[in-house]
Amino acid sequence: MFCSLLLVASTVVSAVPYSQDTGVIKRFHASNSGAVAVSLNAGFPKASGDRQCPNAAGDWAGDTNIDPTVKSALLAAYLSGKRVTVTTQGCDSGGGWYRLIDVYLD
Repeated sequence: MFCSLLLVASTVVSAVPYSQDTGVIKRFHASNSGAVAVSLNAGFPKASGDRQCPNAAGDWAGDTNIDPTVKSALLAAYLSGKRVTVTTQGCDSGGGWYRLIDVYLD
């Protein structure tokens, strides 16, 4: 029974949903602590609809401990004005942002 419970618990944890929203980065935030967040021109309607982060205002997706490659991709997309698809999952920044998982440059 313990093994069955452990298997079910690990399956539930790995099945956390994610959302993907597409748009042009209209605002780019970077802090001296290394955190980065972006705001899309179309917002994050899918993340909001999926209730990825109920306390988030819905304007920002970011990560307080982001990989430098993702940070560079976001900045390049912002500077070039290219469309991006941002994947979010849950909250970051104390619940103020959608947690950014990855980014696709369209």
